[in-house]
Amino acid sequence: MAHNTENQSLEGGSGQQIESSNMEILMKSIADMRQHQLLLEERLGIFPPRHNSGSAGQTLNQGDMIMPEEFSSNGSGSGTMTWNRFKDLFIDKYVPDVARDRKFYEFMSLTKGGMSVSTYNDKFTRLSRYGAELIATDEAKAKKLIRGLDPEMRKQLSYLRIKTYEDSLNRALDYEKEMEDQLATRIRERPKQFSARQGPAKRPMFSAPNKTFFRPLVKPWSTGSTSVPRTARPPT
Repeated sequence: MAHNTENQSLEGGSGQQIESSNMEILMKSIADMRQHQLLLEERLGIFPPRHNSGSAGQTLNQGDMIMPEEFSSNGSGSGTMTWNRFKDLFIDKYVPDVARDRKFYEFMSLTKGGMSVSTYNDKFTRLSRYGAELIATDEAKAKKLIRGLDPEMRKQLSYLRIKTYEDSLNRALDYEKEMEDQLATRIRERPKQFSARQGPAKRPMFSAPNKTFFRPLVKPWSTGSTSVPRTARPPT
């Protein structure tokens, strides 16, 4: 029996299966590999090997058997596949509607909570592909990010009339850093304030020739009848 959890298997059109809990990891791994490849190409001029041998050619000719047709182009016949287009096709093919709906509502109700701004933004980015209609414009995306922030942070950013997602993220990071600095300053100053308030009480001193004495601390008598010593009456 299938379980309604993140670990349930997701079945594709031809019986392919992928664990929904591993889907985000898979997508991130593909993105990381692509980013590393771009860095090698741009900075070091290192490109992936291109095989011209007969066996390699046969393998490439069989590409349609390995990768579905809809994954082999961007739909315009140019043969170029963008990363965003690949993600959309991947989700459409391997993620069922029930899982997409669950992710949509998770994105719709996403708040920062106890997360840092950076962690909140990472989760916001991962889930945003399931709620693209909620952030159709850059301004809508900025407002969605701000709505999920802590109340005080959201209040401060709402005064700024932010219009772009990048600006909203940078402002939130700056505000978080300022709050952390203020907290660190209060923690550093607290021991000094405590020691100033709790300094040891000094007893008054009186002196005599060649000697110095501490005057003993004497508690004042209470006005209660039990604490006042009795005085002896003179004999009559």
